[in-house]
Amino acid sequence: MSRLPVSVPVTQSAQFPAIGSQQRSQIGGQTPARNKVILKPGRSLLDWVRLSKSGADLTSGTARSGRHLDITPKELSQHNESHDAWTSIRGLVYNITPYMEFHPGGEDELMKAAGKDGTQLFNEIHRWVNVDSMLASCLIGKLVTTIHIRSSGVNSLAVKASNVEIPTSKGLLTPPVAEFDKPTRPSPRSVPGPGSVPGPGSSPRSVPGPGSSPRSVPVPWSGSGPGPGPGPGPAPGSSLFRKSQPKLARHDWFQSHDTVTIVIYCKTKDLKQEDVLIQLTDRKTSIELHLRDKVYLVNYELQASVTPSVEVKTSADKHKLEITLTKTLVGQHWSNLGIALHRNDCTYRRQDLDVVFYSCILSNSQTVTHDTHLYTFDLPPGVWMCVPLGHHVHVKAPVQEMEIVRSYTPVGLSLSDACTCNHGNNKQIHLMIKYYQNGTLTPLLHSLHIGDKVDISQYDGRFDDTKLSHYDELVLLAAGTGFTPMTRLISAIAGQHQNITPRASVTTSTMAVKLLFFNKTETDILWKDYLDSLKQEPWFDYVNILSQVTENSETCQPTDHLTGHVSRDLLDLLLPSDKDNTFVCICGPEVFTQQAISILEELCYDTDQQIHAFRG
Repeated sequence: MSRLPVSVPVTQSAQFPAIGSQQRSQIGGQTPARNKVILKPGRSLLDWVRLSKSGADLTSGTARSGRHLDITPKELSQHNESHDAWTSIRGLVYNITPYMEFHPGGEDELMKAAGKDGTQLFNEIHRWVNVDSMLASCLIGKLVTTIHIRSSGVNSLAVKASNVEIPTSKGLLTPPVAEFDKPTRPSPRSVPGPGSVPGPGSSPRSVPGPGSSPRSVPVPWSGSGPGPGPGPGPAPGSSLFRKSQPKLARHDWFQSHDTVTIVIYCKTKDLKQEDVLIQLTDRKTSIELHLRDKVYLVNYELQASVTPSVEVKTSADKHKLEITLTKTLVGQHWSNLGIALHRNDCTYRRQDLDVVFYSCILSNSQTVTHDTHLYTFDLPPGVWMCVPLGHHVHVKAPVQEMEIVRSYTPVGLSLSDACTCNHGNNKQIHLMIKYYQNGTLTPLLHSLHIGDKVDISQYDGRFDDTKLSHYDELVLLAAGTGFTPMTRLISAIAGQHQNITPRASVTTSTMAVKLLFFNKTETDILWKDYLDSLKQEPWFDYVNILSQVTENSETCQPTDHLTGHVSRDLLDLLLPSDKDNTFVCICGPEVFTQQAISILEELCYDTDQQIHAFRG
């Protein structure tokens, strides 16, 4: 291994884009992309929490009336300027003007929803955020509309619809829970009655809602037409209002003396264990099969109870998943699988489904560095989830009565842990989190004790690991805890080089990996011992780039690292010479990510095919 120069000068490229600029990039062909900008000082999430709780009027003066208003679409459309911007999300109208400078996506992105219903845009980008909590201090009222329904021989009938619940004084509504735990009501897509179980590919018969009338139908305004029926129900924009997509799978079942097996058949090749999410509660089962941007649902109230134990297998041809449940009463014969619940045997776009959070228990905490810990959370009994490569979860907790959500990428217990769906990794989540004294969420996480509970979501993300099979070189640009999504990429490729059946879709055993790891000092390097030992492998190389070097460094010699920041000179020096055969992954603070992307573009890397930026 060649020795490295002591330092590399920081060129003007390292300062591009400028601090505070709103330049953004859509990387890797991700649609929709979640773009970020570099916010001004004093515009962090914690600053927004403080402003929201300061008592300042953030409602354009409407709060002085002491009541919430009914806003028509026409009135909403008149507030479409950056100095006077309103939007509607899930039937509620907010003044987003004061939030402009705090929005991580920048003013331009937020203005796309100004003066109109922004529910669809919000669901595509921020469906895991509790907008009722985040913008509680900006709430103006409800979006209402007048619908004209023509009755035979009678003049048109005007009905004003305003069927949305206003949040409580704390700005918190009931968080999303698993579908079968939600209150249900009959709708045009109601499931069959008791004792009726549709076979694979069948559709439930429509059942009209009670009290429906052909003359007057109050409808909450969602920007996409009327909802499923009258009466109290979910808020506009919730997944209950969204149409099912063409089915991509079907299911069947069989039983043995002590088990029940649900079989899902799919035309998609290379089904993996982590494609499925399962939640069992006594007799109720919810199964989600994630197929890229689509989700196939299987929801039943089972004929009899089962234990929380779940086994998931894929067939040899990768077209079939078998989910085996254990009967509580061994030897009991089931005459059918059970009662089909709402949305059973349906396919939806992932962005159209509510994000489900699980109450997870902290079972272990390890120190990684002076300010970073590795937390292990146990998933609830009956929950089966194995997070795919490059995907993340959302952690939420109340901070000053506002629900705060942060995204973290799960890791293994070490770099030698390939983090397969075996060995209990479908029952636990390992998160490597850096503590920030003035952070929004990390002080709360840092104060947790073993046995404390935290809400952690189902996995999310758009990383396509099949792209890696088209390249021989993988370069990982990581800054600080931006190292976390890289750990399992390294583990997966290490498993292939060791002839271990990989969990991921990476199919080339000849791929070489180069990690460029950016940190302030040597003491900030995460899992340095693991990286040093792995460096002995011919397929792996890594370089530490430190922005600060202490004079008393004992273990990091001058020839073991570079000094500086991300720059064109540095990347030009360290990137593989065969750029057409190289794939690059980036993760770190937003300024680091934008700088790295800009430099790679200057070096003629294809942003759609050769670059993936991990952004929570």
